[in-house]
Amino acid sequence: MVFTGTSTAGSNTAFTLQGATVGGVNYQGGVISFTDSATAANAAFECEGAAVQNAGGGIVVFGGSSTAGTATLVTNPALAAGLTPRGTVWFPISASADNCTITNNGATQSHLRSGLTLIEGESTAGNATLIANGGLNGGLGGEIRINPC
Repeated sequence: MVFTGTSTAGSNTAFTLQGATVGGVNYQGGVISFTDSATAANAAFECEGAAVQNAGGGIVVFGGSSTAGTATLVTNPALAAGLTPRGTVWFPISASADNCTITNNGATQSHLRSGLTLIEGESTAGNATLIANGGLNGGLGGEIRINPC
């Protein structure tokens, strides 16, 4: 699903982006992208990790000058071992996390990858609340990466 222009995800709306349940190069989890000046507004998003190896996790991408608004976003760990992608929220270019809340949940076992928020380039965290919850049973905690250009 892609939100473009000045579109909005609205209020009282919830999205669950499931991770792929079949492995392989072309198996991606659910994806929602915001571009241009689109906003997540007050919506809720839950990004699940992939359930099998070599599959994609659910991801929300904020590109262009889009914003997360006051949305609530949750990233969850992968459910299978290896390089299986986890739930992810990604700000790759010049977007803003604005006033949202993002919770990155830790892995539940030592060989699983935790939820991830990635803010890169000229994107900013704005006034967002970023939370990294600890892992369980030796699993790594939720991950927040800020990589400015």
